Amino acid sequence: MRAMWPLALLCVLSALACGGNDTLPRELLGRWVSDDPRYAGRSLSLSQRSIIFASDQTAAESFSIRDVETRREDDGSMAYMVAYGADGVGELVLRLRLSAGTPAALKIGDRSERWTIAPRNAGPP
Repeated sequence: MRAMWPLALLCVLSALACGGNDTLPRELLGRWVSDDPRYAGRSLSLSQRSIIFASDQTAAESFSIRDVETRREDDGSMAYMVAYGADGVGELVLRLRLSAGTPAALKIGDRSERWTIAPRNAGPP
């Protein structure tokens, strides 16, 4: 049993190093929009514990965040793996990459479209 302690400690330290928890970091919080015409009227709202996908054409869908893992990329951007879901929905994963700048740019998954924080007075939340 004594030999299990080093392994258990290693597992805990590894989890902490990967940044896993159930809240999003401050730099991701807000309503994100894209200037790509294909995403006109759509937004992604991120709070510490929820994700809301919204569109002018459909009702907004809200999901609870279950786990967040962070990693710094070689280019200086931050990568986030966000596990989320809702009652009756299996676990889903949203991959985000945040690049610093003015404004900061968010990319979703392997998509090329850039998303930026919407001005506070820009449309419905």
